[in-house]
Amino acid sequence: MPVQRVEGQPAQGDTMDTCDRLVGRSETDADVEQVGGNATALAYIVHELRSPLTVIRGFAEMLADRAGTAGTPYAAAIVRNAQEMERRLELVEEARRGFDGPLPLRLQVCDLGEVVAALLEDMAGHLGGREVRFRCRRQAALRADPSRLRQAVGNLVSNAVKHSCPSSAIEVAVDGDCSRATVSVIDHGPGIPPHQQPMLFRPFTQLDPSRPGMGLGLFLVRCIAEAHGGDAAYEARGGGSTFTLTIPRNLAGGNEAHHS
Repeated sequence: MPVQRVEGQPAQGDTMDTCDRLVGRSETDADVEQVGGNATALAYIVHELRSPLTVIRGFAEMLADRAGTAGTPYAAAIVRNAQEMERRLELVEEARRGFDGPLPLRLQVCDLGEVVAALLEDMAGHLGGREVRFRCRRQAALRADPSRLRQAVGNLVSNAVKHSCPSSAIEVAVDGDCSRATVSVIDHGPGIPPHQQPMLFRPFTQLDPSRPGMGLGLFLVRCIAEAHGGDAAYEARGGGSTFTLTIPRNLAGGNEAHHS
């Protein structure tokens, strides 16, 4: 099943780096502890930036509609950057929730294979023509939040695309047993050096500063796994990496909201 990389992302620059500078980067245990203790500050940053950003985007969209041929590309660039900043603020808000405790869930009985298959279909056309090989080794019914599962697996797939050779395939495999369900995302990139592996799931950590991003994707994967009572793990492979999301099946009980 072909899945493609998002193209036409806004150029990186001062506008796109603003949120990164405000929230900072965490590369040591002390930094992570400090960021975790400043969840209130993160909430304040998101609140204070969101209102003016909404105004900027609104006027930029009006300008894009009214601009002449010469001005349209510039107006469109403002809109794209505003949209990207909004996306980054949402990530920071999600991270703040992760610092506060388990992420809120809306639990329902679903099948992990069906959730992942639908996600990959939706991602088709957004991953640069990359081939994704999907295998569902067995049915994996579980009680979970399908939206959060999509978010976690989507982060893993996007991460695999970003850090592996464009000509290589991404493998996604769903498996499980009587007590748990798993989804593994396998790439054929260079892998993660051993000295960097302990930092993989830390918030606001970029192992490769030359690549765009906020260093929140894997942190949120772990938060989603832990909110379900599961975990997220990394395994080095010869010529690649495997990230595995493990979720207890917990089929007892029905649909419910879970905010613990």
